[in-house]
Amino acid sequence: MTRVHTLSNGVRVVADPLPGLKTFALTVAVRGGARWEDEHRSGWSHLLEHLVFKGAGEMSARDIVQRIEAEGGSINAATGQERTSFEVRAMERSLPLAMQVVSDLVFRPTLSEAEITREKDVVAQEIAEAFDTPDDHVFEMAGEQAFSGQPLGRPILGSVDSIGRADRAGMEAWRATLYAPERMVVAVSGAVDEARLIDLAEAWFGLATSAPGQEPEPAAFVGGNAALTRRIEQANLVFEIPGLSAHDVDTPALRLFAEILGGGMASRLFQSAREERGLAYAVDAWFEGYEDTGVLGIYAGAPRAGPRSWPAWPPPNCGPWPGTARPKRSWRGPRRS
Repeated sequence: MTRVHTLSNGVRVVADPLPGLKTFALTVAVRGGARWEDEHRSGWSHLLEHLVFKGAGEMSARDIVQRIEAEGGSINAATGQERTSFEVRAMERSLPLAMQVVSDLVFRPTLSEAEITREKDVVAQEIAEAFDTPDDHVFEMAGEQAFSGQPLGRPILGSVDSIGRADRAGMEAWRATLYAPERMVVAVSGAVDEARLIDLAEAWFGLATSAPGQEPEPAAFVGGNAALTRRIEQANLVFEIPGLSAHDVDTPALRLFAEILGGGMASRLFQSAREERGLAYAVDAWFEGYEDTGVLGIYAGAPRAGPRSWPAWPPPNCGPWPGTARPKRSWRGPRRS
């Protein structure tokens, strides 16, 4: 049975024991990411996630990965608009080590000036790589139009200018704000004893203190259009419309709608745009829900000469559009695992 415990400093601890397993998955998730940044600090959350792996506590960059991998485990991290997460997968005996390593990453990173300077160059290369990859960059262009002038409209990587402003004092202040304990969830599933997990969480996460921080402003879908001409063989198109927030009661239905629309090879868009008409090599639909808004989108990679015609919107047999009357209905088709 999954249980949630709250430590005195606000850290929530989730235990999900699965009898018979010999491995566990640990995730330390923070409610915070690129959306919490102002324009001056755009990209700092992602940069910080890079920097904590350059040294933390008494560990060097090499020590961090070697301690986990020497036990047969793996460690990774990710930064999004509204969430930053650190993940460890390892054998049952390695849970104390995993808790110590991730605790040091989020609460005690070294953040040396030399590493900050070096990592700015690494992220600048990431930014250039994203621009050089049209089917990545087109999503940044779409986001900038969908949420123009807002944090959700800025790339998670930031810009070369905003990353260039980072220094040790600024990054440490941002870490204390972003990785505040009341924003944090420590979750373990698999080979985990609940009482032991609570003890480890108290020891490694229970002493952290809060730093003042502001909530992000409410987001509003703006919309618009943007185009960039390049000498390549394929045109990459993204179409986005307002969706539902992650908390909306109809969000599960919209996720299902996106899957039916363009979630796989049996989807309406794939069968119509690619299989029947040959209009696009790649076509996909997705839904992204945020705390107070959301986006439903379609991506297509088509010949640069332009498609001859696009399927009607919405495609046939997809039922009423969200926001219109919602009669009871059931979808039948292949189950995807």
